[in-house]
Amino acid sequence: MAKEPALAEAARLLSQAASSLINQSSQPSTSRSTESSAITNQPETNNRPARARDEFRRLFAPYNQANASTSRPIPLNGNIPQRRASTNHHAKAPKRRKSVKEISIKFFCLASTTQLDVPNNDEKQQLLVAGLGEKKVTLQADSTSSDVVAALKETYPKLTDGGGYEFMYAKASSRQLSVIDEGENGYTIEFLKQFVGQGRVYIRPIQCDLD
Repeated sequence: MAKEPALAEAARLLSQAASSLINQSSQPSTSRSTESSAITNQPETNNRPARARDEFRRLFAPYNQANASTSRPIPLNGNIPQRRASTNHHAKAPKRRKSVKEISIKFFCLASTTQLDVPNNDEKQQLLVAGLGEKKVTLQADSTSSDVVAALKETYPKLTDGGGYEFMYAKASSRQLSVIDEGENGYTIEFLKQFVGQGRVYIRPIQCDLD
């Protein structure tokens, strides 16, 4: 509703400016009796648009001042400054993925298919020189029995010449070896660890002795 008086006032001022221009253009011009009088009157005719422009500026001067006080200054280069996108410096860092638990077991690879007892110290040294004996294998807790087979063949390359093998363990306070029965999911690293705890898993070849 506040805009209607302002629009009416602007219309009135435009009407006054138009009437002033019409009156100025309708005034009779003096006859050009001589060439000198025509030259004298020419600047007056050329100044009519300038006078009309000055009159228009005078009528609308109050509105121009009001607009100048409320408008934002525009930079000389014509570029309007833009707000910088705010950055959140307190964003939470991505959570680290939990590492998979690993299980380590001490394996002891035997050379004879008829080995029934835990080797003595001399036998342990001979097996160590032959690339057998005790070695620690570490696998992820979710490793399958196939992963165990692959890891053992890498740790004991001679196992590929034994025609198969079986897992054994020694009971507490005993040197006698007993076969470990296969678990529900096979000989997984988790199953073997639960079976022997901190003990050793002995590997005995089935068909051929390992040199």
